[in-house]
Amino acid sequence: MTRRAFCWKVGLAVAALPVAGLGCAAAPVFRGALSGGRLAIPRASLVRDEEDLEVLVVRVADATDPILLVRRGPGAFVALSARCTHQGCHVRPSRGFLVCPCHGSTFGSDGEVVRGPAQAPLARYPVEVTDRGIEIVVQ
Repeated sequence: MTRRAFCWKVGLAVAALPVAGLGCAAAPVFRGALSGGRLAIPRASLVRDEEDLEVLVVRVADATDPILLVRRGPGAFVALSARCTHQGCHVRPSRGFLVCPCHGSTFGSDGEVVRGPAQAPLARYPVEVTDRGIEIVVQ
């Protein structure tokens, strides 16, 4: 294989990565509205095909940035802003991490920076687990 052909194939493979299911496509989306500064997510929205979801993308009416509800263990959740603290792109779940597609910042499931260029963790929202589901406090 010539150097030119190799570079062409590598370029095509890299260009196909965002389309290959590494981004948010696999994460389900919940759409809701705030009531009294809270967003209620019913328990049924946290189960897919009899399995617990790891990440739920939450879109709030009249908000520009989604929230990522991440399951950290049985009954343990963290709600994180999807806005990267580097330059504001939306991070996406990918292989157990939250990755910014713009500059490659990587965050752990707790929102802490794993790899820069971001220097600050993702913003967190308080989460309350209730009998009916999860409530995220957004104020």
